[in-house]
Amino acid sequence: QAFVTWLDNVQDLLKHARAMEEHHQLMQRVVRKLIFRVVSQAMDGWREHTKLLTHKRAILKRAAAKITNLAVSQAFNGWVDTVQVLKHHRLLCKRVTGKMVHNLIAQAFVAWKENVEALQQYQKAIEEQEAIMQR
Repeated sequence: QAFVTWLDNVQDLLKHARAMEEHHQLMQRVVRKLIFRVVSQAMDGWREHTKLLTHKRAILKRAAAKITNLAVSQAFNGWVDTVQVLKHHRLLCKRVTGKMVHNLIAQAFVAWKENVEALQQYQKAIEEQEAIMQR
């Protein structure tokens, strides 16, 4: 009777280990997809931002070529200063969002690592039980 109970427990442990392995593989796929998605979105955003900046730069070059009046030029300089400040603020925002994405990826990695460690513990327990059974 005790042997049958023990054998049932070992089988349950093996089933649990298989389930943990499947869960581990699923988590790896999820993390991979998350990373690819974040990188893809970042690249798409960068591409769009680059396109927009190129367009704006062309407009600014044409506008600067037309400005000849000193008063208009001074107003333009103030506008350029404002644009530079806004550019700096956008850069800061991009850095913050980059750090946020990095933190999300780090959290996903920590969760994955904990799952791997739990799986290793289960596998070790199974190996110990198998070693006991073989004695």
